[in-house]
Amino acid sequence: QISLAFGMLPVVLPAIYDAFPTWFQIIFHSGISSATIMAVLLNVLFNHVVRRSNSRGDRSTFVAAPTRLVPEEALTALEEGDYYVGGKLIDKDGAEVRIVPTGSIPAVDPERP
Repeated sequence: QISLAFGMLPVVLPAIYDAFPTWFQIIFHSGISSATIMAVLLNVLFNHVVRRSNSRGDRSTFVAAPTRLVPEEALTALEEGDYYVGGKLIDKDGAEVRIVPTGSIPAVDPERP
């Protein structure tokens, strides 16, 4: 919705970018290019900018979900560099991989409010 609104600006207010440099006006005077650029920037912001932290509350809402779930019976099929220690499966980068009990893949994460 933000990208759509950003793309509608030059259509609704054609003079909105008149005070900006010429190169900026050329790019952003088109609603299609304005919306596209904003969509790409928001995608990068929400999906690829990750704070380097292990605490769930300190990370972006969109990237806080675990990257993969492993059924209990699949623990024997670890990927190269993964290891299982203290009841936790750890990937080669040191991030914990959630272990899902057989037959209980949750639709909603019970740890989140």
